[in-house]
Amino acid sequence: MSAKFIYQLTIRCAPELEDEFNKWYNEVHMPLVMKGGMLESAARFKITDAVETNVSKYTTMCVFKDRETFEKWL
Repeated sequence: MSAKFIYQLTIRCAPELEDEFNKWYNEVHMPLVMKGGMLESAARFKITDAVETNVSKYTTMCVFKDRETFEKWL
């Protein structure tokens, strides 16, 4: 059994553009990314603000069947 391949990325946007960014990300970007059936799943997470840090505010994990599928998707 081969292992799944996970592509993880972080996302940062200006605080004043966050609402507009989230609307675009959810309604335009992710439907386009998911089109074609190469991704098995994708999930975006908001990084906690409980601890002060300068890391990106969001991280996304995309799951592919294997590395070969990921490379074709690129």
